[in-house]
Amino acid sequence: VTGVQTCALPIFIRYVSGPYFALQPYKTKRLAEIFISNPNNLVFRSWDIFDDPLIAPIFDLVLLPSIKVNQLIHATKNYPQVTLDTVKRAVQENLWSDLTKDFFESTQKAKTDQTVQIRVLFPYKLPANQVTDELIIHVHGGGFVSMSSHSHQIYTRKWALCLNKPIFSIDYSLAPQHKYPAGLDDCWQAYNWLVDNCEKWGIKPNKIILIGESAGGNLILGITFLAIRSKKRVPDGLLLAYPALDARIEKYTPSHLKAIDDGLVAYSYLKLFVHAYLHDIEIAKVDPLVSPLLAPNEIFSEFPPVKIVVGSNDPLYDDCWRLMDKLRKLKKN
Repeated sequence: VTGVQTCALPIFIRYVSGPYFALQPYKTKRLAEIFISNPNNLVFRSWDIFDDPLIAPIFDLVLLPSIKVNQLIHATKNYPQVTLDTVKRAVQENLWSDLTKDFFESTQKAKTDQTVQIRVLFPYKLPANQVTDELIIHVHGGGFVSMSSHSHQIYTRKWALCLNKPIFSIDYSLAPQHKYPAGLDDCWQAYNWLVDNCEKWGIKPNKIILIGESAGGNLILGITFLAIRSKKRVPDGLLLAYPALDARIEKYTPSHLKAIDDGLVAYSYLKLFVHAYLHDIEIAKVDPLVSPLLAPNEIFSEFPPVKIVVGSNDPLYDDCWRLMDKLRKLKKN
């Protein structure tokens, strides 16, 4: 009985507290301001609301357009791994500027019994009679700590239907349980696997388009950096939506200051995410896979065309302009 009560009480509080605070707006505002000033891991749970076992079925039925195929596949991790030792060596040996050296030298391939989950969204039934020449890969946001391909279907399904093309959305390992570079390695493994195996779904990848928002934008930039550095297939285009570009938490920009009390993504949340994501926050000062704005022009000069989407009140607005300026000078956007 005690065990049942212990489990039931948090569930009761979680679903009854909403109406309680709705009836007390002043108290809600005051407690929210206190929480924003000193957030904790409750942020991760609140951002995962659409993956909640009780909310997810309602989300699927009410909010999302129907689609012909929505299935989960598992990509085998059988490519050179992105490990903490690998990225530290790259920084120490200046491999980001010296493109002649082997980035994955002495790096072991991942174990074949490990996989990465990918959500496949097809606007038409399988097996497909039509062939598409575009491989579209999506990496979701969530501060590296929350959300999934499921919670982002509100627009990935619409993309598949509007474009009449399949969308592949990657579910990578989340911090703080899986710290950097675990999530990036998952995306790198899934990217290579899709490039090598997409023809079984009727896709001939003459064009590869990567799409990512927030943390996902950071990760698709990391995929592109790694593809360039390891002489693998480089994507043909990137769409970045308010990407995370600079994890140096001591750095302030006007857009950061503007977001000090933002109710959705306060600056204090960004700091919390960085601490959850990284083993050592000092690496954010030197590693472009963590802070992509640090990448040298030698890397960006090899980039495909890039499009950036960001709101004027977004805390990452200024960093997006810095990246756009860098790419514009290199004629990459």
